[in-house]
This record gives sequence, C-alpha cells and structure tokens, in this order.
Amino acid sequence: MKSKSLLGVAIALFFLAACKKNDPVTEPPIIIPPVEKIDPLELLGDSVSYTIDSEKIAINTVVTRAVVNAKSNVKLDSVAKGTEYTSGDRDSVLFGRQFKMYNDHSNGIIITFLKNTT
Repeated sequence: MKSKSLLGVAIALFFLAACKKNDPVTEPPIIIPPVEKIDPLELLGDSVSYTIDSEKIAINTVVTRAVVNAKSNVKLDSVAKGTEYTSGDRDSVLFGRQFKMYNDHSNGIIITFLKNTT
C-alpha cells in the first residue's frame, strides 16, 4: 500500500512539474524602418535665367543631378597604353554636385559646385 501511495505522489509531482511554465512566450519586437526625411531644399523648384545679346533665356527644368568624386591636387604625368600615370597629393579628394538644366528651346546650362578636402 505504501508503494502505491508513493507512486501516486510521484505521478502527481510529475504532472505538476510538466504543467509548470518555464518562460513566458514573448513576441519579437516590431522593427519599424527609419523614415527618410526629405530635405526641404529638394522640394523647391530650381531655375536659372541669363541674358545674351539682350535675349533673356529662362531655364526651369533640371535634367540631371549628379555627384562628382575625383582626385584633386594630382598632376597627369603621362598616358601609356590607356593607363594614366599621376603624381601629387593622393590623400585629397574633390567632392561636388552637378546640375544640368535645359528649357524647351534646347538652351541649357551646367552648374557644378566643388569642394576640395584633404
């Protein structure tokens, strides 16, 4: 009789241990991608006007916008078999932005802003 009650207590403890929750189930956090902020200057329209021979030319259409990266303070020594050989400061870089603008009559202008960094 003693072994039956001992067996019953062991089974009861086994069932209680099986029902115990170890860790609560947690939902993975929702990752929201960062919102890309638009530069307010990008929303403004670009325009250029100039006068040549008393004819005023107005341009308000930007065709392309480009980023310019190049070597600065570098002198071209020679070109042999399509390979350029240069000398000068190798640590300086030229950064820039370029805007090409045209109107309906194929009159255009290219504006380039450059900055030399070392």
